[in-house]
Amino acid sequence: MIIKLSDETGFIKPYFLQTLITLYLPCEKFSETEQGNREFYVSLQHKEGAFSAFVRLCDGQNVSQKSVCEMVETVNKQKAIILVGKAFLSAANELFGYIPPWGAMTGIRPAKNALFFMNAGMNEEQTIRFLTEEYFVEQKKAEICTKIALHEKKIIQNLERNSCSLYISIPFCPTRCRYCSFVTNSTDRLLALIPQYLQQLKADLFDLSQTISSLGLMLKSIYVGGGTPTVLNASQIEDLLSFVQANFDFKNVTEYTFEAGRPDTVTREKLEVLKQFSVDRISINTQSTNNDVLKRIGRNHTYEAYRDAYELAREVGFRSINTDLIAGLPGEEEASFRKSLTDVIFLAPENITIHSFSLKRASEFLSRDGATIQTENSVMNRMLDYSYDKLEEFGYLPYYIYRQKNTAGNLENTGFSKAGHESSYNVLIMEEYHTIFAAGAGAGTKLVSSDRTKIDRIFSPKYPYEYLDKEKYSGFDTESIINFYQNKF
Repeated sequence: MIIKLSDETGFIKPYFLQTLITLYLPCEKFSETEQGNREFYVSLQHKEGAFSAFVRLCDGQNVSQKSVCEMVETVNKQKAIILVGKAFLSAANELFGYIPPWGAMTGIRPAKNALFFMNAGMNEEQTIRFLTEEYFVEQKKAEICTKIALHEKKIIQNLERNSCSLYISIPFCPTRCRYCSFVTNSTDRLLALIPQYLQQLKADLFDLSQTISSLGLMLKSIYVGGGTPTVLNASQIEDLLSFVQANFDFKNVTEYTFEAGRPDTVTREKLEVLKQFSVDRISINTQSTNNDVLKRIGRNHTYEAYRDAYELAREVGFRSINTDLIAGLPGEEEASFRKSLTDVIFLAPENITIHSFSLKRASEFLSRDGATIQTENSVMNRMLDYSYDKLEEFGYLPYYIYRQKNTAGNLENTGFSKAGHESSYNVLIMEEYHTIFAAGAGAGTKLVSSDRTKIDRIFSPKYPYEYLDKEKYSGFDTESIINFYQNKF
């Protein structure tokens, strides 16, 4: 799609326009110069107190153009975004025949937006009304993200200003799910890199431990993710966790998470190693309890295998277990999703995370025509609404939320928890409340100043073979971390 922008204010950026288009056309490719049959033109002007936005959308022979104007003396970025969003939704609704559930709200952190409005002086009711009237967010979406914002605020209210968290990346999986777009590696050749990978990972973790100590930072949570970290054997897990324990100060650590993830990688021996090193939270994810759906999406396990792995984790004695489900998986009807949710609730994990199926260029499943996407999106949204009501009925409360760029309709992923079992790490990573150091291939460190007004990022090489290439990667960039804290903290 060709994007053209004429903005006298300088508030609107091309990337924002791209995020609007992907509400309707996930995985769309963009250009400012190439010719094509799709075009998105935006004009924004402020003249003599009139602030106006004009949008023209062309999809082949179909064209829709709309304008919105308001009388204001001064303009700001928020007002510009709202005006463009209103004009865009009006044109897109005419062209495609619907308005997405999240309206014109873009970005992956809707609860952060809600909290921003409340911190600016709005109460809960006013925030919900603002989201529905100015951004055209569905009432139920506005209510849940506002509720989550209030919940998050309580979770982090006593967070120390010198606190930080640690993410450890194990980007390997036994097989690749057909819907996956994460940086994961599953061929035998790449899995053979694990011993060498762990050596480099420990070198980076050592550098990080020394940096955290020298800066006087307080480690609060640790998250080992992937990929599937339990693709490591028991001795490799023990070696990694013993190294972490020996080099980091655990005195203030209140949460230690390890993604077991794939049931086909879970064994008693591995779980007992995790328990030995004080891991208190794990994920065992089935995504669906329909075996036909699991086979279709490339999961190398059955619902029965998931249930066995879950019960084994219960026997070993973990305090909090999470299970992921995905709404809208190819081949899964509403009745099947409802049964999956009921099956998982029956097992009573402390956390249940409901994901929306995301259409990614890097996955095997790609988007098709807009009508099909809208039909699937409506079904998926009904699945999400059902899960909210059902989980609340059984005592689960929503406590964090995020969205992925190419989810059809920009639908959400939401974490639910029994009271007292919320994952602080999930809130911290989503809402950018403090620094999260990240080690390993594909990992991104996010440096957050103590007043939460400045954020810098440091990225490790994307793939394990790049991470292990000494010419491309010479070790963790501790110098940038120190400079950030000296200049911005």
